[in-house]
Amino acid sequence: MNTTATELPSNIDEELQKAAEQVAAGQIQAGEALAKKVLKQDNKNAQAHYVMGLAHYMRKQYKVAAQAFKVAAVNAPQNPMIFSNLGESLRRSKQTEEALKAFQKSLSLLPNFNLALMGIANCFSDLKQNDKAMKAFQKVLNQNPDFAPAYHYLGAHLTRNDQYKQALPMLKKAVAMRENYFDAQMTLANCLESLDMVDEAVEMFENVLEHQPKNIPAMLNLANIKKTQGKMDEAQVYFDRVLEIDPQNLAVQYNLSHSVNGKEAANSEELEKKFEDERLPKEAKRSLHFTIGKYYDDMGEVEKAFAHFKEGNDMDDRIPPYEPNQFSQGVDRLMDVYTKEFFNQRKGVGCESEQPIIIVGMPRSGTSLTEQILSSHPRVYGAGELKNLGDLVKTVQMRSNKKAPYPACARMIDPITACNLGERYVKETHELSGFGDYDRITDKMPGNYSNLGLLSLVLPRAKIIHCKRNPMDSCFSNFSHNFASVISYSRKLEDLGAHYRDYLRLMEHWKRVLPVPILELRYEEMVADNEAKSRELLEFCGLEWDDACLEFQKTERRVKTASTMQIRKPIYNSSVARWKKYEEQLKPLYEALGDVAPREENGQLFYP
Repeated sequence: MNTTATELPSNIDEELQKAAEQVAAGQIQAGEALAKKVLKQDNKNAQAHYVMGLAHYMRKQYKVAAQAFKVAAVNAPQNPMIFSNLGESLRRSKQTEEALKAFQKSLSLLPNFNLALMGIANCFSDLKQNDKAMKAFQKVLNQNPDFAPAYHYLGAHLTRNDQYKQALPMLKKAVAMRENYFDAQMTLANCLESLDMVDEAVEMFENVLEHQPKNIPAMLNLANIKKTQGKMDEAQVYFDRVLEIDPQNLAVQYNLSHSVNGKEAANSEELEKKFEDERLPKEAKRSLHFTIGKYYDDMGEVEKAFAHFKEGNDMDDRIPPYEPNQFSQGVDRLMDVYTKEFFNQRKGVGCESEQPIIIVGMPRSGTSLTEQILSSHPRVYGAGELKNLGDLVKTVQMRSNKKAPYPACARMIDPITACNLGERYVKETHELSGFGDYDRITDKMPGNYSNLGLLSLVLPRAKIIHCKRNPMDSCFSNFSHNFASVISYSRKLEDLGAHYRDYLRLMEHWKRVLPVPILELRYEEMVADNEAKSRELLEFCGLEWDDACLEFQKTERRVKTASTMQIRKPIYNSSVARWKKYEEQLKPLYEALGDVAPREENGQLFYP
């Protein structure tokens, strides 16, 4: 195709169609060049605007792509494909309501158009309207059971709702139906990883890299898998590969900030310059603030570090703001239902298994360390942060047929149901352990402190370990950490203080009323005398002493929490009283904690 700036091919529509195909195939510049040339002479050419939209879309410039598709739609208002691509661009730029309208317009022009129907399903999924999403996916597949993208996006929808087992066959189907369907392979690999089918996940990610050697998300996923396994050298290989392609990659910079000391790391001032890039997505800016904050923290630049931590939290709008009154009222309801009388009236109820060990506490309070010590024992399986207990709460609420909300509906649980619920939990966690021959299985979801009432009813012989830490250190550690899944109360110091008070109020209630024993482990004491506290921990759990528990950092297991780096090291005390450096900045937290704030007397630390 040889044309000058003023000469266009006579078969321009045909050539623009080829240009669109080139762009879709990844040959963006070639197709884009012709579209730009056409638009210089005919600014209303819908097909040329459509090609430009595709080019921006392929570069993941979704807002700009949407603008190009809008112009194309004005000049070709009867083209369903233009409206469908407009909808997808709007959806990916988080303009979901507008996207839904574009897909619906596409569907009105071409009823039963698969791409538009799938776009509508994805919009409903993004809006958390799950029933509508499932109906839309079902409609696509009823019309065209050979449409691989529908299986892929249905699987993606299910994974977003933590329904990994249900998603797995959908994603496998998508991958089997279409050769080299790398987007679906990535989603499948992530699903496999979430199901702890790690070898299969690694194989899938590596297959993607074999065909797409510059696929950064695949490299980052492999790096993170290796990191959770404690294989830091192998993780670094993938991080290095990413840096060869993108020397300033923010995901790698964030990982590096937590794996090396800031004094040895990249120049923070260089990273600061990244904020000048207007194209930097909001999520990347947020991560960058925490990355730079960690570097400044390591360098002792307290004011600069805190400013970045605060800015990162202030711009985190992934979920609505924390409502302290709602949580406080929820604690009141739990305390009203689960009383000493409640349990006295239900003695002998529940499953008799002694296998579960439930580790609770505020995030960043030592729960990962505690589980790592226990899982170093040959008779213990460390299952990590499980949602199974929370799922039992949802089951109880569903079975009440809306007669009463939770926790009030717990009063209606009969002995058979209580036993079955406990057995279900034991069966599910045993399956997670690979049906291994273990005496104990740990579940260290920190927020399970809200679920201890139901736990004690359905599993009265379980063991509960409550991890506590200086509330100033615990809360500040939350505030200064960029959680992959946002914790609503961790973004404001005042919210952290309010939440901590109610959490502690609930735990004090459980100590008074639960028939299940609770061991309180203080992080500072664990650090000061690890062997003594580890022996106390094992004795409480009914386990004989094993020296491996003192060398927990050598235990090879996956740890998918924010503390994955820390538990790979021997006990250290550098995190004790870390908050003191930030005493001035943390005054709002100290005031919010009120009478549960830590105090020192005669050089000794006291906190409730």
